[in-house]
Amino acid sequence: MRRLQGIGYAEQVATIHGGMPYTEREVQVEAFRDRCRFLVATDAAGEGINLQFCWLMVNYDIPWNPARLEQRMGRIHRYKQRHDPVVVINLVAAKTREGRVLATLLEKLEKIRKELRSDKVFDVIGMQFEGVSLRDIIMQAVADDDEKQAVTQIEGMFTPEQVKARMDARERLLATGGDVKIHLDRERKRLSDEEFVRLLPGYVARFIERSAPLIGAKFEGNLHGTFRLANLPDSLLPALDRYPAEQRTRLTVYRPQDDSDVVFVHPGEWFFEAYRQHFCNCFGADAERGSVFVDAYCDAPYLFHVAQVTVVRRADPDYAEAYAREELVETRLVALRQYLNGQIELCPVEHLMALQGGNGLPLDARTLLVRAVEAGRLALAFLAEQHLPELVEQHRKPLVTSLPEREEFVRRGFAFEDADLAATRAGLAQKARGGDRRAAKELGGIKTQQQNLAARRERALQVLRREPELVAAGDIEFLAHAAVVPARAAADRQRHDKEIEAIAVRLATAYEESHDAWVEDVSDPVRAMGFDLLSHRPDNEDRAIEVKGRRAVGDIQMSANEWVRAANLRGKYWLYVVYDCATAHPRLLRVQDPIAKLAAQERGGVIIDEKAIFDAAEAGT
Repeated sequence: MRRLQGIGYAEQVATIHGGMPYTEREVQVEAFRDRCRFLVATDAAGEGINLQFCWLMVNYDIPWNPARLEQRMGRIHRYKQRHDPVVVINLVAAKTREGRVLATLLEKLEKIRKELRSDKVFDVIGMQFEGVSLRDIIMQAVADDDEKQAVTQIEGMFTPEQVKARMDARERLLATGGDVKIHLDRERKRLSDEEFVRLLPGYVARFIERSAPLIGAKFEGNLHGTFRLANLPDSLLPALDRYPAEQRTRLTVYRPQDDSDVVFVHPGEWFFEAYRQHFCNCFGADAERGSVFVDAYCDAPYLFHVAQVTVVRRADPDYAEAYAREELVETRLVALRQYLNGQIELCPVEHLMALQGGNGLPLDARTLLVRAVEAGRLALAFLAEQHLPELVEQHRKPLVTSLPEREEFVRRGFAFEDADLAATRAGLAQKARGGDRRAAKELGGIKTQQQNLAARRERALQVLRREPELVAAGDIEFLAHAAVVPARAAADRQRHDKEIEAIAVRLATAYEESHDAWVEDVSDPVRAMGFDLLSHRPDNEDRAIEVKGRRAVGDIQMSANEWVRAANLRGKYWLYVVYDCATAHPRLLRVQDPIAKLAAQERGGVIIDEKAIFDAAEAGT
């Protein structure tokens, strides 16, 4: 990157690396799309981003894991790629054994691509290596000095017939549901959790809905369809002016399925980032001063803190070739719950969205304010002395554990270089004895390289050993504070009666199991999924179920987080309401996609009256 900047491309280089927050990654992708000629990225860019507007890739460092190579190529060789051909240049160290093995693989793939006349050969690299480790093949060639056997093994694995069969198999899988079906049983739970805890688009919609009036703007249209923002502050207009005029009045928080003329508003997108920053500039100080919320499930008041913590790799001028600058390793949002008895515990950041707005502190909770300064110091000490060291260790431990293996790899590399230098020296010496002046001159340079080899090897090992020592805790910044008090109103307590809720959950679970579903209880606040049950029904149908119970009948209340999840998941989100829980004959009502079917009121939460629930309830299964 520095070399590109040094030759005149300082303003035309975007970057992505593992320590970069996801919002900044989106900004860098947009910069690459709009104004930059180069994107310099680590494997952090190997998944989750779309670069189909780019058609040239240079793999500077070839991964030994074929699936990672496939992922890299998949960033540009994907749906909506219009450029033909797509060019991928792979750089290998051709004079090393591992380089020659990798070169054999890449050359074989290119030969098959030309023979089959299809770029899809690159989509099945990982499949072709199922049950076989490319790393083991390379290490065998290095350790046993048997490069020919490794090359022969790879050539045997990659024949046009084998690759064609894999391509055909992949096409059949895609036609029936995709590659994930191969590993469905093993991956189902992980994929379900990832899908159901997505932040977008419900959080973005709710943020715009609640924040727009506070900055003097207003939205027109449907926040869960397309809308426009009117009366925007002047400082936000340049961000919106980046888009064509016909798009500025058609915003959406949902990813478009085609090339629609809409602005997809999401973290990392230009307008959203400008909007978010403007709002934070206006009200960030208020968040730091704090507010009051009501927790219907707690029995005693507590303080709630939201902080941003970082892990960094410190700079070390003694190793300036590798660690010239401090680099960010990870940024993480954390939340703390702090009680009057001094107990402090981590909790999900989303917990704040499960609370209701409060109207001042009750008398028995004002001790929170008296101890606020001391509490802040204790919360900071908790993060600095307990949480951050654990986070640092999570990054440091893999570096320490893998150090012997990485050191051995470096030693072998220098041993290969030593052998190559010795062979080159012998050849040059023979030519020099025959009177070749050029060979005699080059011979001196080879001797110097041999003399310096041991020092360079030791320096490289020192750099490796130093890295774990440089991983350290970064800054801690508190972003918001709140005083949280128990619910006082009888109606609030009734809506959150734990015993009644438990009866409702049991009934909802039994109903799902009667339809041959496998039901998970995901109400644990650590998972913070925004609903109570995850029901895996036959035929791969999953339902995200929020359960509400009442002793008799009446309105029900959903938290902001629950309502947002409903907006995220739409047809997959179900509201199960159980009335008459205190009787022998409770009644279960089910509403699919409550965002579309239920009108809600904001009164310390999302309130839905009983008539709307009866009107919208589903019949049958």
